[in-house]
Amino acid sequence: NSISVLITGKTGIGKSKIAITFSQKLLENKESPTANEFRKTINSEKSLQEIFLCKREFDETTKKYKTAITIDQIRKLKEFFSLSQTQNNWRIAVIDAADEMNEASSNAILKILEEPPHKSILILICHNYHNLKSTILSRCQRISFRSLTEIEMNNFLEKRIDSAEERSLILSFSEGVPANALSLIHFGAL
Repeated sequence: NSISVLITGKTGIGKSKIAITFSQKLLENKESPTANEFRKTINSEKSLQEIFLCKREFDETTKKYKTAITIDQIRKLKEFFSLSQTQNNWRIAVIDAADEMNEASSNAILKILEEPPHKSILILICHNYHNLKSTILSRCQRISFRSLTEIEMNNFLEKRIDSAEERSLILSFSEGVPANALSLIHFGAL
């Protein structure tokens, strides 16, 4: 029994947050997941130690993030899946973002998707699913996140900004993406 999910949508829409909070809830409740749970945001303080998070690594030499998720990272993910199961028997890995894998790492993840470990959940986060191999796409359940509506963004901003004028200005520049709005708020871009 294993699950492979591809979460797609614009950068900054909250795909990683949902993937992590879903994973934490699953580990806390020791229940089988449902697709509807991906659509709920659940706050949790659970440690990420039981969740393997795979994303581009920071290169201390160049002081920049590497250009791709490497084959070595996918090998570590495979090792994580081969470890003894957690207390609730689910092993969860999140790849953020799958469209940042190179050819070798894409082939390695495809191998895992073709022969998934028992009681494993592999969540691939993707900003542009057209950059993924069709064979990867065909092996995952796809969940698409959309930009927030104007009403949803206004509700999001009301919790953070008192001024209606400032909210309106940020709303016009954020394109329905919470991360864009937060950047405008925190970095004083307006």
